[in-house]
Amino acid sequence: MSEENEDLERKERDKKRKAKRKREELLQSKGNGMHRTSAGLRNVLFDEIDSLRAGDSNPARARSLAMLANTALKSVEVEIEFQKYVSDVSKHTGAAKLGLLELGTEVQMGGLDDDPEEENEDLEEEEA
Repeated sequence: MSEENEDLERKERDKKRKAKRKREELLQSKGNGMHRTSAGLRNVLFDEIDSLRAGDSNPARARSLAMLANTALKSVEVEIEFQKYVSDVSKHTGAAKLGLLELGTEVQMGGLDDDPEEENEDLEEEEA
């Protein structure tokens, strides 16, 4: 191998080591490396894109990170839908309070009454 090729390879290895060291320092300075906000998630995704472009990451890692981010966003969507449901129920009954949905919690979805026929009869009486 020529000296020029060796120099190029050495420079490339040094560049990758510096990038890796910088990422590790960033992770240590921020605790887990990501503030658990939408802005923190975006920053991590953009950092991964930069790493991918620089050759410090690989497509499989980037895809895994994207899938994890998608899962986190889906959980936010579920929580938003739950909050809308609870808000709607509380408007009608005044009994429900807004809060976080804990996994495994049984939530009755659908109408406010157990028997939809009774609800229809009540509406017919009010209209008459």
